[in-house]
Amino acid sequence: MSGLLDNVLTDTYDIEQELIQSCTIQTATTTTDSTTGAVIDSWADEFTDVDCLVDETGGNELQFGKEVVIADAKIFLKKTQSITEQRRIVQGGNTWSVLLVKNPSGQNHHKEAFLQRVKV
Repeated sequence: MSGLLDNVLTDTYDIEQELIQSCTIQTATTTTDSTTGAVIDSWADEFTDVDCLVDETGGNELQFGKEVVIADAKIFLKKTQSITEQRRIVQGGNTWSVLLVKNPSGQNHHKEAFLQRVKV
């Protein structure tokens, strides 16, 4: 692992002291325009004021089948935080798609998600 939390993550390390930022986790929603009947895709806040730490070092290659995607950042979250790849993160004026959620090394003391910046 590389980035902000190098050399501090161990089985007994309490990551919560490192989660000095906050973010919003959003989920995709759809509504139907009552006038036109058109389907409108949007995002709604699912969790707000989530303790986190975003590491924008980027450059992590993730492979999905034959497609390779470069993650722009990684976010660290409490182990109890609910998050999936179908979500997005809003933090510090940036919006990110969640590419992959991991329990690093199966240690169960935090979650990591690889992110890709969304141009909104």
